[in-house]
Amino acid sequence: MPLEVTYENESSDIIEVLQGMSWTERLQDYFRALTLLTILWPIALLLVIVQEWYFLMLLGVFVLMVGVLLTGIYMWMVARLKYKVAVPPGKQTLRLFNEYIEFQGDRGCCRLPWSYIKRVRISKNSVAIYIESLRAYIIPRRYFDSPEAAEAFAKKAEELYLKAQQQTMPLPTWEDFHRDFKLAEYNLIQDEVQWEKNLSLESRLIINGPDPDGTNPMPTPGGLAVQFIFPVILIAALIALKTFDWDSPRLIGTPSEPTFFYYFLLVLATFFMLILGQQISNFVRYWRERARQAKKPSLTRMWIYREGIATWTEEGVGLDQWGLFGQISDDREAMVFYDANRQMSQIIPKAVINKTSRPDELVEQIHRLVEEANTNQEEIVLAEVSDNPYQSPSAQ
Repeated sequence: MPLEVTYENESSDIIEVLQGMSWTERLQDYFRALTLLTILWPIALLLVIVQEWYFLMLLGVFVLMVGVLLTGIYMWMVARLKYKVAVPPGKQTLRLFNEYIEFQGDRGCCRLPWSYIKRVRISKNSVAIYIESLRAYIIPRRYFDSPEAAEAFAKKAEELYLKAQQQTMPLPTWEDFHRDFKLAEYNLIQDEVQWEKNLSLESRLIINGPDPDGTNPMPTPGGLAVQFIFPVILIAALIALKTFDWDSPRLIGTPSEPTFFYYFLLVLATFFMLILGQQISNFVRYWRERARQAKKPSLTRMWIYREGIATWTEEGVGLDQWGLFGQISDDREAMVFYDANRQMSQIIPKAVINKTSRPDELVEQIHRLVEEANTNQEEIVLAEVSDNPYQSPSAQ
């Protein structure tokens, strides 16, 4: 029999996720908050080339001030996270099998192989099983029958995690999951569809977000090369205006006083270098994300039920009920599903949907099911508040 525990999370449990981050992960998360500053380096390069040291000093002061401001905002958001995060509602059950970890809650269920788990952390308040650096199953110790039971559960989880790092474990199968969770009793809307991972699509959505009309494409090497042309022309003009005295041709090589036209070109060049910096930053982030996505499973199999979406990959098998999704965004190439915390949860390529027998009807039905699930959830919350006159709605 597998070890199992049934528990409920509170908003304060999110602090356990943050405390379990390594210093490397914390620094990476912090520097992501400062991404805005990385687009300014082309402006600094421009000022160095044209030798505008005073403006370079002002840029340095600006970067320092914005860095302090962003750091303050980041710290404030971390401190407020436990009040803003959406906690999974209801009771959740976690079971430890030798081959995988099984989760079951009000909004879905899944089986994840131990090789997919990132680490197990044991603290005085909880046992945390991490899926990603900021995603984890947090089991408060108060839900165990005794301190000894909590220790046994934590040690078993750590043992299975370490074992999976040393040897290949069998993956959870769709057939077993379908049988054990009785999915045959669910209302199937769309039978199995499958697709290979589209690195370009998923990386673009993660970096740029949904782009319904194609007006926000990812920069390409050729596009960046073209964008270099006009700034280079402007820089050459600035150097010429600053270096040569055009009123006295015989004094070529004698620096001239900057003119209004010179400063106009400097502002224009600064603007284009800012745009170039943003494009280069997106380009670098996009290719880093592609490298990260390339390490993930390539094949996805999906079944759509009236109750939710079931998927199987090498990272596990699961069913996400429609109430898990807080929003669906439309992209020119995909339907993008977000959870209640505005985290991207599911991506379905439109090319896959178009292969079904009635694609337009299927898309409309998915939108309706998500809307109905969220409406029902709001009615449940309102009913709970109405039933308890001493309960503040802000506590929901």
